[in-house]
Amino acid sequence: MKDFPIERIYRDARITTIFEGTTQLQVVAAIRCVGNGGYLSAMRDRARLPVKRELEYLRSSLEKMTEQFARTVEKINEFADNEYFDFHSRRLVGMAANILKGYLLLYDANRSDEYTMSADIFIRKCRAENVATVSFIDSCHPKEVNDYKL
Repeated sequence: MKDFPIERIYRDARITTIFEGTTQLQVVAAIRCVGNGGYLSAMRDRARLPVKRELEYLRSSLEKMTEQFARTVEKINEFADNEYFDFHSRRLVGMAANILKGYLLLYDANRSDEYTMSADIFIRKCRAENVATVSFIDSCHPKEVNDYKL
């Protein structure tokens, strides 16, 4: 990947990955942004920024991913079960990170054509990851959360 612009973008984007230990405060902050609508608001703000006509298909894909994210958060919140929300919160943060990084790549592609292929590939990959995440969440009921505990 070092020969491609995506390498720099991936390297820069890795900081959004949350690991255990000393970054627990980042986890709490990220989860809070899922619950209070901060991520959703940021996604919708980015969707309003102008892009070249030939990149509209990428923005459309990200907008659909955003609405999928919104529906998934809403579905989880319908249960009004904090343990269920906590169980899925990292998955939701991952979905949000995929979408927001997709928007960042889209705007890189909007500035320079050299990023278009990277943006296209990354957004398609993230769309598939988010679909898989939603599929898992849809197949999990709050009563089953204890099944996943060690």
